[in-house]
Amino acid sequence: MRRRRFGVVQDEIGVCTTRTGRRFFNDSALEREFLGRVQAAVTESGLWDELASDWVCLDCELMPWSSKAQDLLRRRKAEERQAEREARNRNKAPVSGK
Repeated sequence: MRRRRFGVVQDEIGVCTTRTGRRFFNDSALEREFLGRVQAAVTESGLWDELASDWVCLDCELMPWSSKAQDLLRRRKAEERQAEREARNRNKAPVSGK
């Protein structure tokens, strides 16, 4: 169905994108897990039968968005710690006099 309807050739059950069309998840395993949960919820709710369809497009917002930001926050904290260490090391360096 994916290939016939959407031209998708990868082994994916779906995709999560941002409003600008970029991939939402950088981690494909996390995306697969998330989409698997969505698929299970759609199945359990009977939505496939109600819609008489084998595909669904959901336009929604993931909450909390901070789940996406975790990597960004980790990198920023690491950069701050590194800058702090470098500043401390500069302050410990011997000062040469003229």
